[in-house]
Amino acid sequence: MDCNKLPEDILECAKEVSLNLLPQKSREIYESAYQRFVEWCKEKAVQIYSEDVLMVYFANLAKKVKPSMLWSQYSMLRSTLDIKNGVNISKYSKLRAFFKRQNEGYTPKKAPVFKKEQVDRFLHTAPDNLYLMMKV
Repeated sequence: MDCNKLPEDILECAKEVSLNLLPQKSREIYESAYQRFVEWCKEKAVQIYSEDVLMVYFANLAKKVKPSMLWSQYSMLRSTLDIKNGVNISKYSKLRAFFKRQNEGYTPKKAPVFKKEQVDRFLHTAPDNLYLMMKV
């Protein structure tokens, strides 16, 4: 059956269901990333979300943010562009190669982690009247 021949209420319901595919907790962040991209496209008078357009967008973004942030922006745009515009950017091989190139030589900072001995020392020496709730 042709998609154009579906009743309007079915199409509307399908669109609504599709919009709910974004993660509930981070929907605002996804929407924000999408809106920044759409605004950038408007500024550049871009109407088609091609691989070249996304390459330029992310090349500009790469000047401002770290590679890990680029990957998260890519992930959010991949989801929102697919849901809202039917554009599957995961098939853009040049774009993925660009991200891999951006990652070369980048070493993310690791968060400090307590060693077992440090945790044991805290549990045994910290006064209960101040730290009991943390110990539990």
